[in-house]
Amino acid sequence: MNWKDEPLLSWVNRQVPPWANNQILHWNDVFPCGDDFDVREFLIEERRNSNSTLDMRNVVGQWDHYAGQTWAEALFDPKWKPGKIRHCLDKADENPEYYFNGDVQDDISFNSIDGISWYSVNSGNHRTIIAKFLCEMYYEKTGHYPLVAGVSTTHYVIDWELYNLFKQLRKLQDHGIHVSFPPRSMRRTELFFSVGDYRFNRDGRCGQLKPNQFKAYAKWVIQNDGALTRWDKFHHLKQVVFGDSRKLIYPKK
Repeated sequence: MNWKDEPLLSWVNRQVPPWANNQILHWNDVFPCGDDFDVREFLIEERRNSNSTLDMRNVVGQWDHYAGQTWAEALFDPKWKPGKIRHCLDKADENPEYYFNGDVQDDISFNSIDGISWYSVNSGNHRTIIAKFLCEMYYEKTGHYPLVAGVSTTHYVIDWELYNLFKQLRKLQDHGIHVSFPPRSMRRTELFFSVGDYRFNRDGRCGQLKPNQFKAYAKWVIQNDGALTRWDKFHHLKQVVFGDSRKLIYPKK
């Protein structure tokens, strides 16, 4: 059976898939890099694969280009370089097997933060639009949903708990808490955080914390909305008299 018995655009015009009205999500919204701190600083692992296969039903967005439009809008009324979408449509009609036989050869790239939902990035944004619809057409014609073959995938494993705690603690700067860390490019060892806690006095309590220590400190401060508790004040006075008056105070267990 020749499943590709009509132009892709004709098939889509005849029956628009329900997901075609979903908005194309933006990669930057789930992987913020332009902030005053970069989510990549909290990277645990980067899992790269070349010449992989991907189920296009799991592709939910892309970097820039058509993000914000629906999938249908990107196909019928693309906001960025409509000529390239037209070109990709023509190529798909001429050689639809390109997407399924491995000829892609890593020339379409996808990123994910969870290994489930994927975003096209860097290379292949236009072909991703086409591939979503072409796979749906293949499924409707044959009853079998195909995988796009030969793509490059990168799964970024991020310590989101650490990232979110850092963001929340940064918002407490007006309470006298200052946090920072050296950029990944300048690190010689694992990530550590420099913390200055000036809630007790103007001299402050300062220290460098490893990620797990920072989590414990941040959770303690955040759960008390940045306010000093009786426990904090007691241990501050205790350390002033008997210990280190500059050491950070938070429950260690």
